[in-house]
Amino acid sequence: MLSDGVEASVRSLSSRDEATIRAMVGQIIQERLADGQLNECELTIRDLDKISEAFVGQLLGMYHQRIAYPQSKVVESGARRETVKK
Repeated sequence: MLSDGVEASVRSLSSRDEATIRAMVGQIIQERLADGQLNECELTIRDLDKISEAFVGQLLGMYHQRIAYPQSKVVESGARRETVKK
C-alpha cells in the first residue's frame, strides 16, 4: 500500500529532486498514519522511518538526473570510437 502510493505520487511530480521526493514520501506516510490505515499493523515509527529512507533511496535511483554533455564532447567521443575500431 505504501509503496504503490509513494511511487504513483512521485511519478506525478514535475520536479524529482531529493528534497521533493523526500517531502512526498513523508507526506504519503503521514497521511496513511493520520487516516488510520496503519493502526492494525505492528510497524513502529522507527520501522516507518527505515521504510521511508528505503523508498527515497530507490526513487532517487529511478529518477536520477543525467549530466548534460556539451554537443562537441559527444561528437569527439564518437570520433574516437570510430578511430579505435579501424
